[in-house]
This record gives sequence, structure tokens and C-alpha cells, in this order.
Amino acid sequence: MDGHALDLPDASFDAVVLHLILAAIPDPVRCLNEVARILRPGGRAAILDKFAPDGGKPSLLLRLANPLASLFGTEITRKLGMLLAQIPLQIVHQEPAGLKGLFKIAVIRKIA
Repeated sequence: MDGHALDLPDASFDAVVLHLILAAIPDPVRCLNEVARILRPGGRAAILDKFAPDGGKPSLLLRLANPLASLFGTEITRKLGMLLAQIPLQIVHQEPAGLKGLFKIAVIRKIA
């Protein structure tokens, strides 16, 4: 199914899992809007993916490596906080999950 246009009814899920999706999908904001649409108020999404730290610019190493990573269909300079900035979803938990924090686990909740 296309993560940009899910063929699912509004407010029909209590939970969603996004496993290595947001760094690979062409428009992660559109995908997260779809997640917000299909989640019930208070519903949660679990995320495992690669994200640059939210504060400041991505490191020089990440910026230099990103064109190579994109050849493999992934982006390593996306920031979760910036992706969620205009969407009714908020981070309720976040922790590093590998590669010195490049991989992160996050739980987000739909704001009722």
C-alpha cells in the first residue's frame, strides 16, 4: 500500500508501526499525515528509523554521507521533530537504538 495515501478509514487504528519507513519514503511528512489520519485520538505509533539530531544542522559527516545513502534509497539527515512540526502528533518517548544514536526508537501519540 502507498504510505502517502493509505486506503484505510479515518480514526480506525489504536497503533501503527513505522519500521524503517520515514527515512526511505519520498515524502515523510505526507506519510505522517496519513498516520495521524488513521490513528484514533490518543493512538500511538512506534517508530524505528535513522534520524539526525533535532538541534542544529546535521553533522558534516551525515551531510557528506547522505548522497551515498540516498543511492541505497534512504536519507540520513531527516529530523523527526521537524517532520512532526505541523502534524497533530507528539513525541512521548525517544531513545537511541544504534550507530551512536543515528538509529532511534520513538513513540508518538496523536493529539486528541
